[in-house]
Amino acid sequence: NPTSSMSVPNGVLDTGEDVNGDGVLDTYGNVPRIVPGMQAPFDATARLQTTASNPVLRINRPAFFRRALKVVNGARGQLPANGSQGLTIASENPLYVMGNFNACTPGDAPGACTETGGPFGPVGNGHVSAAVLADSVTFLSTVWNDILSFTQPHVATNRNARTSWYRLGIISGKGINFPRPTSNTGNDHTDFGSDGGAHNFIRYLEDWGGQALNYRGSIISFYTSLQGVGTYKCCDVVYGPPGRGYRFDAEFLNPNLLPPRTPMFRDINTLTFRQILRPTN
Repeated sequence: NPTSSMSVPNGVLDTGEDVNGDGVLDTYGNVPRIVPGMQAPFDATARLQTTASNPVLRINRPAFFRRALKVVNGARGQLPANGSQGLTIASENPLYVMGNFNACTPGDAPGACTETGGPFGPVGNGHVSAAVLADSVTFLSTVWNDILSFTQPHVATNRNARTSWYRLGIISGKGINFPRPTSNTGNDHTDFGSDGGAHNFIRYLEDWGGQALNYRGSIISFYTSLQGVGTYKCCDVVYGPPGRGYRFDAEFLNPNLLPPRTPMFRDINTLTFRQILRPTN
């Protein structure tokens, strides 16, 4: 709702809301799924705007859609492997990767990476080919704490990240662009209404100020997110951006080192031809 600074629903299909492209205002997810034993205020009258205390949120089952995958313990040597072939995770849900992933040793202290030959290392140092395909992908640092996301959900500076390393390919979705509303320009970030750009394609939830996010892989945007549809917001309430150490993984140029089940196609280009006449033809 571009006319409301609090995004109060207006019953109109505004620009940027039609995530499935059908031209119809679809309203879903605002009615709770009641499970016996749930505590108030999670009854039949609860809606997404209903206020609840942190302790109540922690002990109740999800009343609305809140399903995702969180990948942990994926440091070098911890991923399943068959030779250089490692792990590919595919999900229709949002996915969270808690570093370090496919890099550094499990025993490294948070923020440290003591591998010989550098954090990512050469072929054969224990890292494997890996990839994730999901509705959206968020990187969490080595010191992420789930409790803080409950107790202080709107204070990014109390969720301080630590330098982390990630090595994997990513196929994921992004948000829909829409005109920046004029109802709350004093608080909206100047990029509000955009998808955040390639440097924010990988999403964050922590304050990375002074810390680095070291990523080696390949990022591909194939579609619009259907579940992780929160608008792009930066840079104090949701997260503080890291020092981005993004690099393309040159090993992806070798078909033998691609992650398992990587979509592939063969393309044959005809460069030239000539007619050959033989006596036996």
